[in-house]
Amino acid sequence: MTATKSAARRRFCGYAAILAAALMLFPSRSLPAEPQRQVVAYYFHTTIRCATCLLIEERSGEVLRETFVAEIADGQLRWQTVNVQIPENRDYLTKLRVRPKSLTLIEYYGDVPTEKKELPEVWRLIHGDQETFRRYLTEEVRSFLKTSED
Repeated sequence: MTATKSAARRRFCGYAAILAAALMLFPSRSLPAEPQRQVVAYYFHTTIRCATCLLIEERSGEVLRETFVAEIADGQLRWQTVNVQIPENRDYLTKLRVRPKSLTLIEYYGDVPTEKKELPEVWRLIHGDQETFRRYLTEEVRSFLKTSED
C-alpha cells in the first residue's frame, strides 16, 4: 500500500470516528409530528341553568356517545361541557368567540382552533321529536367531521 493511500485511509477513519462521536453526543431528533386533528363538541353553559339547558346537554351527550363510538374511541371527536362563568373558562368566550348556552363544534389541529360551527337548532328541536333532534345533531356532526377533514 502506498503512503498516499495509507494517509487517505487514516483520514477517512479519523473522519468516521469524529462522525460516530458526534452522533453519540448529538443523537438525531425526529421532526415534530404533524399536529393531530380533533373535533370537540362543546356545550357551553352558565352556572344557573334552566331545564332546557340541562336537557340539551343530556341528549347531546347521549347522541354523540351512542352514534360516534368509533370517532370518540380514536380521538377524532370529543364531547365536553364547559361552564363559561368559572374564571378559568372565560377565555373560551373571547378566544374562541363562542356564546354561552350554545352547542358548538370546533376543529383543532394540535392546540390551534381552525374551524367552528354553532348548532343553534338544538334549541328549537329539543322539545320536539327525539328522533328529529338526534338526526339533526348526527347530520351536523358528520358533515363537520367530513368537511373539516378536506
